[in-house]
Amino acid sequence: MEGSARVSDNAYARMAPTSVLLVEDDPIIAADMRATLERHGYRVQVAEDAAGALEAIAARPPDVALLDVGLARGSGIEVGRALAARDTPFVYVTGQTDPATLSILGATSPAGYVSKPFDDNQLVGALRVALGGRTARDRHRVAVDRITATLLELGLARAPSTVAAGPTEAECASLSPREWEVLRGLLSHKRVPTIAAQLHISQSTVRNHLKSIYQKLDVHSQQELLERFVGDR
Repeated sequence: MEGSARVSDNAYARMAPTSVLLVEDDPIIAADMRATLERHGYRVQVAEDAAGALEAIAARPPDVALLDVGLARGSGIEVGRALAARDTPFVYVTGQTDPATLSILGATSPAGYVSKPFDDNQLVGALRVALGGRTARDRHRVAVDRITATLLELGLARAPSTVAAGPTEAECASLSPREWEVLRGLLSHKRVPTIAAQLHISQSTVRNHLKSIYQKLDVHSQQELLERFVGDR
């Protein structure tokens, strides 16, 4: 696909997942999260503990999952391992973002994190970036479209009045898998220390990846990078 990185509402809907497994033992929080996700068109299944989540995964694997780390019964990490074994993207929801905790969580290869307290935009944004990351491993162009649609829908960027020239297929294909992971973090407005902790690499390595990304996409700043995807803000 050439030219604009934007996608129509119908095209994005076709790419959106049909099912989300929400693992949360607080009924009030679970109800709020479920309502948010359903407003965005997702089909949500709720599990209150690790055992229930594992049963749900075995019976009907979800397209993506949101896992509360601090469950009263069982562990969200246990569920994360099961999802990782199935190559199903998942996002941890946690109130602890210290390096030690992130290191433990990162060992299960999550697609992202949502730090408590969070708002609806952060929740949906993390979910969609996780899904974009899964597709990026196979089809870079579709991942670009998903990230673009997310940024536009969440108000993190304004659609330009004219069609913007997004990164070409060749430019996207030139990025290494690790560079693509760093790029997703950058477009999610994560800082270098957070990206480094989540990917289990040093901050200097993240900066080296960013330098390479800027060179390959012919940009000189995060603002220019964003404009390559969605045009002038």
